[in-house]
Amino acid sequence: MKGIHLSVQNRQVTLLIYLALWCVPNIVWAQRVLPEKYRVRAEALALQYPDASEVNLKSSSIYSFQRSKRSDIPVSATQKTNYEVMSTEDNNAFKTAIFYNAGAGVNKVIARSRKGKMVDPRAIYTNYLSSGIFHDDVKICIINYDLDTKGETFTYGYEKRYEDIKFLTSVYFHEQSPVLEKEIVFEVPDWLEIDFHEINFKDFEVSKSKINNAKQGTTTYTFSAKNLPAFKKDSNSPGIAYDYPHLVVLAKGVISDGKKQKLLASSDDLYAWYSSLVNELENDNDQLIPLVESLIGESKSDIEKVASIFYWVQDNIRYIAFEEGIMGFKPEASHNVYSNRYGDCKGMANLTKQMLTLAGFDARLVWLGTNSIPYDYNIPSLIVDNHMICAVKLDDTWEYLDATETFIGLGDYAERIQGRQVMIENGEQYILENVPELDYTRNLLSRKIKMSIVDKSLKGNETFSLNGERKTSFLRQFSALKTNKQDEALSNYLSKHDKNLHLERYSNSNLSERSGLLQFDFDFLLNNQIVTVGDEIYVNIDRYKEFSSVNFEKDRTRPYDFNNKVFLLSETVLEIPKGYRVKYLPVGMNEELEDFSFSVNFEQIGNNIISKKQIAIRQSIIDESKFSTWNSTIDKVKSAYNDQIILIKK
Repeated sequence: MKGIHLSVQNRQVTLLIYLALWCVPNIVWAQRVLPEKYRVRAEALALQYPDASEVNLKSSSIYSFQRSKRSDIPVSATQKTNYEVMSTEDNNAFKTAIFYNAGAGVNKVIARSRKGKMVDPRAIYTNYLSSGIFHDDVKICIINYDLDTKGETFTYGYEKRYEDIKFLTSVYFHEQSPVLEKEIVFEVPDWLEIDFHEINFKDFEVSKSKINNAKQGTTTYTFSAKNLPAFKKDSNSPGIAYDYPHLVVLAKGVISDGKKQKLLASSDDLYAWYSSLVNELENDNDQLIPLVESLIGESKSDIEKVASIFYWVQDNIRYIAFEEGIMGFKPEASHNVYSNRYGDCKGMANLTKQMLTLAGFDARLVWLGTNSIPYDYNIPSLIVDNHMICAVKLDDTWEYLDATETFIGLGDYAERIQGRQVMIENGEQYILENVPELDYTRNLLSRKIKMSIVDKSLKGNETFSLNGERKTSFLRQFSALKTNKQDEALSNYLSKHDKNLHLERYSNSNLSERSGLLQFDFDFLLNNQIVTVGDEIYVNIDRYKEFSSVNFEKDRTRPYDFNNKVFLLSETVLEIPKGYRVKYLPVGMNEELEDFSFSVNFEQIGNNIISKKQIAIRQSIIDESKFSTWNSTIDKVKSAYNDQIILIKK
């Protein structure tokens, strides 16, 4: 939603991937002769940080504040950052990047060699290519410098200017490379009221000081840390704001001529600014009236009317993020979104609101932060939210409508907004509520499989149902395919690209239906699941083996994000062939824990072997403290998956 205020540090975790696009020629440089102490230190650092090509010996950022000449922006800020880098390897083509945007520009990039000589940092200024973003004002300055010898050092620095202090939201301690000494300094003039929220400081050693300088009329706040590892790039991790220590900067007010002018002292001030942007909109809704009338004309209830409008916006307005300047915060007028047939979350929310209002409903705009960020409105900062939706009052209850979530039903909510605190517009006031958090059972995947042994194959039928995130994810991917590719895609989806499985017939429920379960039914012939040895038949009846490959490495330090909760129910029935009996039935397993549980069970009932499987992941994020328990559970699950039924001739 709001490109300007997004913390630049949040983008650092993808930096190495981006920098890989910038090719470097294979050059072997003539190595300089350095004093031995430099190489000795570099070798020690290489042992301490074996995954790093270089180490920041020192890093400092000094923030100062100035009165702005603009009446609408009382305060601006300047950041001066410097690094001293040492290479821990020879022939190091050092690269790093500085993120900036329309609200925080970068200039005065300088670099010096070990001996203090000015050198060219070969700065490249370019757009940052964000996937899924149509228009984004985020840019990067890429710095290139060749460190040809292990132990070689150089320093570089830059100045960043925040034209409006409200866009200075957060400051992180960690960097792309390890840091031996890190210092963050705020030189705050007496006329500025500022506060710092310390986030994730538990188990993090930082020294703090506060020095008043009456002569200069300033207070200097210094935060220092040592021996910081680089940002960890673990896959499927939540946003770095969840676990990395950082400061949230809150500029509360300015004193001028003895009078205090509020900036963002409370959520009231945050809402007032958001509301002022909304009040600037000039919605021309005349062209929407015929559309709204046609959508609700045959509806028999308020719920049907709301659903009709909500689904129309989902189906007919393409979501395209727009994050430049003030438009990263200000919604687009409804008639423009309607005419263009595209909009960002703010524009789509505004169009939904205007259409519902025309239909006679109490509809409001809603600000919120998705689960990619950990904050709520106790912190009055632009950092607390990154999304906008619509809310409508039905039977004295708020229903939340996120039209960017295609194929989602009324009353259903995507994982990313469940439980999140929301700010609902209410004239000059606002309402704080929470989106309902739905139980893990919402994301049901249910399978019923019946099989029999025919020759050396398993012949059977499977019916399965999808709901929640599983259903919407499938429908979005399927609808994005060209019509002539859909049959092939559906066949591959049902077979899981398993060359041993031959689909003989399949059918499905309505692939555009948002409410209820999405259901499939197919007949199959499955090869290579049976081994015959003399009078015995060995059978493995589980071809899915869910989560068997999800195992956490010992060196992983960040939480794992599954993106959504999981609930799986499966029942497989194998008919015992005539002339055979059960010699061995797998023992199965059952592990019931607070955040997740797995069970795989086998039993014989009459002439059938029945295997029941249940998997529940009740929280989408698994904390690193539970990795060991998870791994041991998955070991038991894999053992149960691989255990075979043994049948023997009577």
